[in-house]
Amino acid sequence: MNSYSFVLPDKSKAVQQSGKENVMETMVSIIIPTYNRANVIKRAIDSVLRQTYDSYEVVVVDDGSTDETESVIAGIQDARIRYIALKENQGVAHARNIGIREARYDYIAFLDSDDEWLPDKLELQMRLFRNCSEDIGMVYCRMGGLTRDGKERFACPAQHFSRELLEGEMFRFLLRQNVIGTPAVIVRRDCLDQVGGFKETIQCLEDWEWILRIAGKWKIGFVDQVLVEVHKSSGSVSTNTTWYLIVRCYLVSLYRREMTEAGIINDVQNEILDVAGETGIFDEISELLRKGFLFVYMTEPNQELTDFARKLAKDRQLQIIETKKGKKKKERDILTDNTAGPAEFLGYIHGADYIITNSFHGTAFSILYEKQFLVFQHSSLGTRISNLLKIHGLEGRLYGGNCGSNIDSSIDWAAVREKTAEQVEKSRQFLLENISVRG
Repeated sequence: MNSYSFVLPDKSKAVQQSGKENVMETMVSIIIPTYNRANVIKRAIDSVLRQTYDSYEVVVVDDGSTDETESVIAGIQDARIRYIALKENQGVAHARNIGIREARYDYIAFLDSDDEWLPDKLELQMRLFRNCSEDIGMVYCRMGGLTRDGKERFACPAQHFSRELLEGEMFRFLLRQNVIGTPAVIVRRDCLDQVGGFKETIQCLEDWEWILRIAGKWKIGFVDQVLVEVHKSSGSVSTNTTWYLIVRCYLVSLYRREMTEAGIINDVQNEILDVAGETGIFDEISELLRKGFLFVYMTEPNQELTDFARKLAKDRQLQIIETKKGKKKKERDILTDNTAGPAEFLGYIHGADYIITNSFHGTAFSILYEKQFLVFQHSSLGTRISNLLKIHGLEGRLYGGNCGSNIDSSIDWAAVREKTAEQVEKSRQFLLENISVRG
């Protein structure tokens, strides 16, 4: 069941957007996730309240704080602030996603609770939205702050990047490095509806992964001014180098083909390994950067599935691991495990970059582990698999369905988890109503 409680907003009551002429009347939802930042969160909120643009709401999502955060928020008297307290800490991505779902308006901004905005941040960015084309899904600005040693100031993006790289179609540029911080962005709700929220299963760089999804489908606008002051906090996600390297490897697995086509794959991997060497975990990170793999799990032969898997593996430079009965194949980039038991099966599911299956269990565990997957129809299990996908709102994962053959199409895992919870609750009620305990 959900670990938070609030009444979902009635978006029909939201202030109607009044067009480009009245930008100062266009409402913005500002989401501030926080966890045990009672000592600094007031500074962040005060920087919002000082904005020259005053058409906004502030949604503070407290991710299970155990300090005095709630008391600090309660002491700020402003009706535009809403406070949502989660019962347990589940990470900044989860908190931001709750904020997105609770937001009332069609433009959404983010601020970390230990950072602050300059007074004209919202005004300048919303002015750009007013004048830009409809294919701009997100607008961002520069961020600034002190380096970790406190001796110098930095700006992000750095000043040496040309303007042409920093706006418009940014996907290829962002594959190499992220120059967009979440506190610097305002994003349109229809953009979020298309690409989804933050991935909750990674421990850092969730903003980079999310921004890449946006840049893959939308153009990006840029205000060339430092409008966010960044403060590095001890123990923050941004200071955890090990998790940083792990997620960098994950991004390589997601975009290996695109990085290869852009001619940057070797540079990206070498950059990751250089940092790993300095951190003392070179061997572990080298293993994570190995060629990714596609797990193929069939309970009956399917040539269309096999052909699709081979093409996908070739395009993405993936090794195929498959489990099925028969003689072990000796094909390049195909490893057939004929004796895989439950432990091996779950290991392959957990570690795979992609999963292709015509199995009910393969489908179920792909959902459980929140993997990018496609399901091919099974002659005798078709109804069971279709029903499983339907109750989770994943009919599009059936090959030839809404996503066609696009295994990378976005999945709203937060919504899937809700549907799973609903099914668990229905099962619990059924057991309570129909099974009696005999003494």
